[in-house]
Amino acid sequence: MLRISLFLLMCLLPGILFAQLWSDTFLFASSGPFYTIDYDQDGDLDILRLSSGVYVHENRLPDDWIPSLNSIPEFWSTDSEPGDVESDGDLDWIYYAGGVTYGAIGWLENLGNWEFEVHVISELEDGSNRTMISGGDIDNDGDIDIVLTQTSTGSASYGMSIWTQENNGTFTETIIGDSLMYKNLSRLADLNDDGNLDFIINQAHPWLGMIGLSVALGDGEGGFTMQVIIPDLHDTFASEPKLGDFDFDGDLDFVFYHDENQHYGEKVLWGENDGAGNFTVHVVENNLDPSRKAVEMLDCDNDGDMDIAYGPLLFINEGDNLTFTETLYTDIDPGYIFDHLVAADIDNDGDTDLLNEEVRWFENPTIDLAVDEEQDGSSLPSEFALHPAYPNPFNASTTLHLALPHPAEVTVRVYNVMGQHVATIADGSMPAGVHPLTLDASTLTSGIYFIHASAPSGLDQMQKVMLVR
Repeated sequence: MLRISLFLLMCLLPGILFAQLWSDTFLFASSGPFYTIDYDQDGDLDILRLSSGVYVHENRLPDDWIPSLNSIPEFWSTDSEPGDVESDGDLDWIYYAGGVTYGAIGWLENLGNWEFEVHVISELEDGSNRTMISGGDIDNDGDIDIVLTQTSTGSASYGMSIWTQENNGTFTETIIGDSLMYKNLSRLADLNDDGNLDFIINQAHPWLGMIGLSVALGDGEGGFTMQVIIPDLHDTFASEPKLGDFDFDGDLDFVFYHDENQHYGEKVLWGENDGAGNFTVHVVENNLDPSRKAVEMLDCDNDGDMDIAYGPLLFINEGDNLTFTETLYTDIDPGYIFDHLVAADIDNDGDTDLLNEEVRWFENPTIDLAVDEEQDGSSLPSEFALHPAYPNPFNASTTLHLALPHPAEVTVRVYNVMGQHVATIADGSMPAGVHPLTLDASTLTSGIYFIHASAPSGLDQMQKVMLVR
């Protein structure tokens, strides 16, 4: 069973590593992947997951979480993703359900009042609990399509399939590389700034050896061109590539880990995007014990640069994106399998937390991570900046970081293409530092939106995002 843990990663003062482990509180057990979204529209992030049913855990911190469940008879999933499949303005799910001998791809239609109807797109000839699924508008026709790391025919170990939607909930399968093995699929995003969705994936030939970690660049019509990023990559232990703007240059990079073989040489790394979908790989750590652990990027110390979480470890960026200091934030056995890590500001205190599967909340009991004027000025951003949102395009929520060199009265509003104000992300006094901001789009329709951040003391920046239902 996968479990979810909430690690409250509060920032420490500059130059001080995590000197003590944090107290922990049991939250809840779960299975399957999970997502953060403000489901009940109360200003904080809740947790949604799909396994044997659709669950929402409503955030009532500092009190307990309130779980809700929709029971769907004889249903389960091993990978899933929320999105508006039928473009009607509510949150549906795409899913993959797989076991030893059975697999199926489908979607759950949101009927309202927390009721869902199962639509099976296709039953598959084979199944695997390692198959991954991701969705987005691959062919630019305004609806959600699907990438799946197996096909409807043959072994679950071979092939990848693209399922394009015909605007009415029916899907057509296109098979890619049915003699190859595909694993560790990233979420869909535009990686070369051409307006089309791309992804990163690990591909291999079963007899000729490993091909490696590759980027699949979309043509906007359902086709993809593969470019190898890391050749000859062993994938016995490897993570889902996590996307984000690691170096704050306006394009999407990735963090990833893999082992050179299944006995030693595990590496944590990040891939630097040149803006055109070409990546330079930087090794963060190359001598770790082999195990399957998730990675995530986040600014855990509010210093304006991205750090990396890997299992129970943090790699703190020293400011040049090349030098990192390793520290342990929990005493869970480092060999423990961390299948999922998700960064989000769960307790609404202005810093980035981590969710993972151990069902514990690790809280720093003594240090407030909010940055104020009395702190060392070297820890603060040097200028105002509204950093790029990720994911973008998105289908549920997206997160961006706002850098403030000093305290300010800040307004962050969302406008549609008609110039109408449709949402407010922030409105009020904020301390100096880098603040994660989340746009919950559950009440918005598909389309282009503009996020405008302003402050009387010098902030006036706009960013375009695309919501795909």
